[in-house]
Amino acid sequence: MRMPFLLHAHRVNAIFVPSLKLFTFAKPLWWSKVSTSVALKLSLMKHVLLLLIGLIFTQLSYSQLSGWNHVEPILVHENTGTTVNNYQLKLTINTATPITSGNMNASGDDIRFTSQCNGGTNFNYWIESGMNTSSTIVWVKIDTLPGGSYRTIYMHWGNASASTASSINGTFFGPHSATDSVSGGASGGVTNSQRGIRFAANEDLLVTAFGKDEPNGTTRYVTLFDVATQAILRQSQVSGPAAQYSYSDLSSPIWLTQGTQYLLEMYQGNTDGYYFGPSTSQIGQHLTYLDMRYCNGCDQNTYPGNYLNNIHYGYPDLWYYSKNNVTPAPTYEFNSYLLAMVDTVNVCQNDSVQLPLQVSGGQEPFTFIWSNTSISDPSLQTPDVYPAFGLMYYVTTTDACGTVKNDSIYVDVKSLPMVDIQVSNPLICNGESTELFGTGDYDYEWNTGENADTIVVSPGISTVYVATATNEFMCTAVDSAEVMVNIPLTATHDITICSNESYQISNHVYTNPGTYIDTLAGVTSCDSIVTTVLTVNQLPETTHNVSICFGTSLQVGNHFYSVEGTYIDTLTGFVSCDSIVTTVLTIQEDIDAEIQQVGTFLVADFGADAYQWIDCNTNLPLNGETESSLAVTQNGSYACIVTIGGCEKQSNCITVDDVSVDESVLSASLFVFPNPAQDVVKLISGLDQEVFLLDASGRVMDNLRLLANQEMNLDLSDFSSGVYFIRHGNYVTRLMLD
Repeated sequence: MRMPFLLHAHRVNAIFVPSLKLFTFAKPLWWSKVSTSVALKLSLMKHVLLLLIGLIFTQLSYSQLSGWNHVEPILVHENTGTTVNNYQLKLTINTATPITSGNMNASGDDIRFTSQCNGGTNFNYWIESGMNTSSTIVWVKIDTLPGGSYRTIYMHWGNASASTASSINGTFFGPHSATDSVSGGASGGVTNSQRGIRFAANEDLLVTAFGKDEPNGTTRYVTLFDVATQAILRQSQVSGPAAQYSYSDLSSPIWLTQGTQYLLEMYQGNTDGYYFGPSTSQIGQHLTYLDMRYCNGCDQNTYPGNYLNNIHYGYPDLWYYSKNNVTPAPTYEFNSYLLAMVDTVNVCQNDSVQLPLQVSGGQEPFTFIWSNTSISDPSLQTPDVYPAFGLMYYVTTTDACGTVKNDSIYVDVKSLPMVDIQVSNPLICNGESTELFGTGDYDYEWNTGENADTIVVSPGISTVYVATATNEFMCTAVDSAEVMVNIPLTATHDITICSNESYQISNHVYTNPGTYIDTLAGVTSCDSIVTTVLTVNQLPETTHNVSICFGTSLQVGNHFYSVEGTYIDTLTGFVSCDSIVTTVLTIQEDIDAEIQQVGTFLVADFGADAYQWIDCNTNLPLNGETESSLAVTQNGSYACIVTIGGCEKQSNCITVDDVSVDESVLSASLFVFPNPAQDVVKLISGLDQEVFLLDASGRVMDNLRLLANQEMNLDLSDFSSGVYFIRHGNYVTRLMLD
């Protein structure tokens, strides 16, 4: 597949200011374009040079911080891809030139750093060294740097009455204690000695003061040695009361470098003592404790060569500041913002393209002015253009500080492919194939998924084939061709008919099963050969054994049957052959659903599949009354629906009108327990009476004569489980036998 020819170039257009020599700039690359149209480029050179001359003297119209006369943008690039907050950026600045010309205070007191050219957020900063030189070191604490992006900050100077704002505190993090203010331990020790710790710096740290904690309250020498060279790096006398930490600022701060080992020592004179203890955990979080170092019979300038592990002897201290360490570190250049855009972009004829201008840094809002024709909106950063032929487009950008920059891009209009899809044989018979191919030296992609210049197809039906041609500029054009198919050339049909039907193809009629071959003339040269495999089905016959309830009927087709017997019916099929149905009909016996009254119970024949008692006055079922007997608790008319073998029948209605005896009287006249019972039931009568045991159908199974207050056992071991009734007078007690 061919790829388009695109020349990619990432450029940085810097502002060159001949009237200001504060900073050093690389020579700007104005309009250094490479184009496929050299003649067009040459014709534009004069115009570009004149435009450059006019712009180079207009790009200093920055907005100013109120009270300051000079401002310079600094473009900072975050290189890790992750947003960094509170970063201390180290700048190297030429302050000699503006101080010599009288534009900057020699002390640098008028230096300020802000987030905008006319103010915004004031950034903390510290001038480390080198004022009035070409390499002044200044640290600026920037609140945030967007990950992988650019941000412009602004340096201001030129205010003779300004007081200094340079400060370590606020620019760096701290102060931190080297010994983490270790305390306690015993006091005393050897005089004329040095006591302290050996440690390593885990990162670069800025030391600003030495301190001490000792039991005498005398002024002490505190010395910082370099372990590798044994040289004294800083030495200071620290005064202060006993038993507390006191500190003295260094005349000039000193940097501890990452990985370097140091000794921090406190000197004891001939009357001085010190604290000592076993602590090693109290060490600054940015430092690593190594051991305790000491010397006896020495002075403050002696490098201690003796050591002890896991102990603090003497409590010298220092204050240090840390900073935000990022790898790779942000970089900067003295510039307001960057324009980045490729030199040339291609666009296909009759199409549009977006001009890919990128702006990095600067102060929003930006204004954009694009010049030439066929631009969707000349004020957009990335407008769409619709050129009919190759054109150079120019852009002028201005940020909120008034900084103007220019760039250009050439839009090259590429012609479309001249595609024409050809077919070797546009009319084929079913099963044949034909060849399609595209003209011209292009890359093709077909709607079949193939990407060859020529494809072979064998469609089953007439089909339109579409090809997309792509030239070396990635411009595309589409063409299509249709392949006509005459079908069918041959076909086989499986046909099924009933024995009373026939099948016709062309002039032939077939009624018997078999395989038949017929040739049918086609409209074109593709005659069809049709093979018919004919199957003849006999009329289906089925036999059904059906049982219905007494008094109902069975429908088969249009016939109804209510008498037992064998019946034959012919049923017409809608999609299949007619069916011959033989029905063997049986009718279930009529159900004996008569019920009888036993005292206050109504009893149906025992042995049915299901029972449901109903209220004859409402014809509604009695809730929960599904046993073979019903205990009547109030006068009324009742019946039972009896179910056997899926058939049901309702009994006669019996009216009960003598339920009026008080329940307490019934209970007092005869006590039956336990109920339900198993082998024996106890009977206690409240009066002289005869008692009868009835089964579920009302037959008398046994009888007893009871006297008043007499208890008698009734043996039930010979009776099967079920429902029984004990009748006493006109009343009945229901008994369940498990």
